Amino acid sequence: MDPGARLAEAACSEYNREATVNAVSPTFVQLTVSGFASRSAGDDGITMKIPALLFRNADKILNQYWFARLMNPDFSPHISRVTFPDGYGETFTSQAKLPAITHTPARSGH
Repeated sequence: MDPGARLAEAACSEYNREATVNAVSPTFVQLTVSGFASRSAGDDGITMKIPALLFRNADKILNQYWFARLMNPDFSPHISRVTFPDGYGETFTSQAKLPAITHTPARSGH
C-alpha cells in the first residue's frame, strides 16, 4: 500500500485536477495540484487566485480508505506553504483553513 498514491488519488477526486504527492512521511506531505489556481487577465497582468482550502475535508476523503482506522492524522498542519509558479508564496501556521489567495506576478521590465 502506497499512502502517497492514495493521497494523490484522493486529491484528484476532491479537486477534479491532476495531483502529485511529491513527498510523504508521518509528519509531512508535499502535494502539487495542477491548475488549482484560476487565472484572469487584467491591466496589471495575469492574476492567479487559489480558493480557500479547508483541511478537515481531508478527513472525509481519508475515511473512504480501509487504512483510515489505523491512522490518527492532524488536519491542521503546523506549517502550510502555498507557492505560485513564479516562486511567490505565503506561509500559514497551525491553520485548519487557508484563506483564498490572490496574486498578480510582477511584469518583467516594469
